[in-house]
Amino acid sequence: TAEIQIELENDEKVSPCTAHRLQYALHNRDPQKMQWKTVFLRHRPNLVYKLESLESPSKYVVRVQSKNTHGWSTYCKGLNFETKLKSINDVTRFLLANHLGESHTAALEPSLASPPPQTPSIKQHCMLLQSKNIINDGPYAPIESRQTGWIVENISNEALSLQAKLIKTSDDGNVNVTSGADDNATSDEIVEIEMKADGEQSILIQVNAPPIPSDYHLFYQLVLANDESVPLCDMLCIPVMVKPQLSKEKEDKIQTIFQMGFGDRYKIVLALEKWNWNLLKAINWLATQ
Repeated sequence: TAEIQIELENDEKVSPCTAHRLQYALHNRDPQKMQWKTVFLRHRPNLVYKLESLESPSKYVVRVQSKNTHGWSTYCKGLNFETKLKSINDVTRFLLANHLGESHTAALEPSLASPPPQTPSIKQHCMLLQSKNIINDGPYAPIESRQTGWIVENISNEALSLQAKLIKTSDDGNVNVTSGADDNATSDEIVEIEMKADGEQSILIQVNAPPIPSDYHLFYQLVLANDESVPLCDMLCIPVMVKPQLSKEKEDKIQTIFQMGFGDRYKIVLALEKWNWNLLKAINWLATQ
C-alpha cells in the first residue's frame, strides 16, 4: 500500500480546486509504454489517497493534475517510488515466481496465495463524468416547453454501467421541469448510465418556461442511485432565459395581473387585448370568468 497526500498552496487569486486526477503506473524507461491507471478524486483539505494492490517489489511512477473553474492543469512532474517485500509471505511469493516459475505460485497454501485485487469503491472514483454541452440551448419564449439537458462524457477511462439519479438542488424561479420527454415523469427518476471509455451520453429533461420574462437557472446534481452522497459529475446547470414578446409596458401589465393570482398568460393577454390593454377592465373581466 502506498499513501499519497495532495497539498496545495493557498492562492486567493486562483479559483479553488474542485477535483484531482491521479495516475500511477509501473515504471518503464519508455514513457510511451507506461500503462497508467487513473483515479478521480473530489477535492477536500489534507486529501490522502491509498494506492492498493501494488506489485512488490516494483518501481512505480505517480502524477497528479487538478481542476478548477478554468479547467484541468497539466500533470505535475512524476514522482518515483518503490514497493518492498514486507512479510515472509511476500518473500515466498517473490522467490517462487522469479526462481521456480509462475506455475508454482498457484500451488501455495491459501494463506500464502496472493489476495484478489480489490476494486476501489466508487466513492474513491468520484467525478466519473463531466458536462460537455447543453442540449437545445438558447432563449425561451414565455411558457415555451422544450426538451433540453446535457451531453456528459466519460472521463474515467473505463466503461461505465451504473444507475444514477438526477436531483434538482435549487432554482431561482417558477420553472416547471419533468424528466425526458414524458410530461408525467419526475426529476428524481433513475438514469441508466451505459458508456464506453471516453464515450458520451445525453441526459434529458423537459423544461416549461415561466410566463414572465427573466433569467432563470436550474441546478442539478447527478449522484449514484443507491448512495446520494456520491456525486458522479460536477454541478449541472440549465439557464432558462425567457425573453419578452411584447413591449415593456405591456409585459409589466401582464406581470401585474400574474402577481394577482391569474396564472394563464395566454388568457391574460387575451383579456388585455379585448379591453385595449386597459388594466382595470382586463382584471374585472378575468375575475368574472
